Amino acid sequence: MIPGSVRSLSQQFVPTLDRIVKALVPLYNPRFHGEQHSYSCHHSNPSALESDNCENCRSEQPMLTILLGLSSLALLLGALLRYVALRSKVERDPLVVRIDAILPQTQCRQCGYSGCKPYAAAIASGQADINQCPPGGDAGVRALANLLGREYKPLNPEHGVHKPKSVAVIDESVCIGCTLCLQACPVDAILGGAKHMHTVIASECTGCELCVPPCPVDCISMEPVSVTSDNRKKRYPVFDISLTQCLRRARDETIGRNQERVAANVARERHEFRLMRIEREKQERAQRHAQKNMVSGAVPDARDAAKKAAIAAAIERARMQKAAVVPANTDNLSLVVQSEIAEIEARRNDVMATEKMVLEKKTL
Repeated sequence: MIPGSVRSLSQQFVPTLDRIVKALVPLYNPRFHGEQHSYSCHHSNPSALESDNCENCRSEQPMLTILLGLSSLALLLGALLRYVALRSKVERDPLVVRIDAILPQTQCRQCGYSGCKPYAAAIASGQADINQCPPGGDAGVRALANLLGREYKPLNPEHGVHKPKSVAVIDESVCIGCTLCLQACPVDAILGGAKHMHTVIASECTGCELCVPPCPVDCISMEPVSVTSDNRKKRYPVFDISLTQCLRRARDETIGRNQERVAANVARERHEFRLMRIEREKQERAQRHAQKNMVSGAVPDARDAAKKAAIAAAIERARMQKAAVVPANTDNLSLVVQSEIAEIEARRNDVMATEKMVLEKKTL
């Protein structure tokens, strides 16, 4: 879709182009160039210059107009495309893109980075080695070594070992709908909702195994990709010396590599869309909180002051009520009981004084 700014520019440039063509066409009219006309057409008769009887002029004039219009249009479109490219320029390191194209896009984080793109950037900057991707295996390490002109290194076992492609399978009878696996999946290949059954989209699963550890009921297992008629020959090859079989085997291997690359591209797009979705949701939450604070922040001081005043009034009423209470039947009390009552009253006064100090600090 063409952006609105580009559309408006094109609407402005079309009338300008029309005026340019109308202004430049007379310059190519033979009547404005007598000498050039007579030289090119081999005319020496001035009367022929003023007439339109020249066959060459009549045939060349439309052609020159067309060429002029096409040239102007090409220049205009080139400038327009250049402007669009500058406005929508995305800073990308071509080396990072080429490295990322080789990685399998499982987004498994076994390399020590949050995804294949950060790992590619680390390789390009020299912060990471080329043998830290177990899903890519030996073939991936060799491809990176050839691309970067580095020496081949075997896969680093500290980051894991290469395993056949597998997909996650959820035991739906055990799933409790905790949504922890949804949050862990880097390509949004799990469907489900809170307290509802979850399931895996097998065609979109990259086999990263990131959904297995968070599951609190261990209902997720990794199962190898089932053997089908398309990949049976790749797993169980039949060796034949005939040329037809060799060509067919080479074709099958090429198709298999192309399918793996297509799957990797789809996984990359899903992972990038997930990151964009998470960022968008974060911004939307921040906007909602900001709007809520703007609505509720108009009268927070008045509300807080009213609450504090009500609390202070309630405490004061309670203090006055306690002070107004006089113990009954105290005329014939012994000195011991009277001393105990005095101690109780003193402690009560101390507590009330402390509460009053705390309230004053809060109001400040």
